[in-house]
Amino acid sequence: LWKVGDKPTAIFMRHFYSALRDTKSSSRALLMARRAMASESNYRYRSAQHWAGFALQLSKRDAEYFDF
Repeated sequence: LWKVGDKPTAIFMRHFYSALRDTKSSSRALLMARRAMASESNYRYRSAQHWAGFALQLSKRDAEYFDF
């Protein structure tokens, strides 16, 4: 949704793909990655400006049930 720097993007994607591997749900992985960034021990990237700009887009055939 907006430009995010390379370093926070790399950290976010590491969290996202790790969660995706564990949960097999992209919507759940996105939520878990956002939570991980918000509680990141490196306070530099805790601000929502570094992780809230990522959105999940699925085609209708790939749509999942959002289990929050």
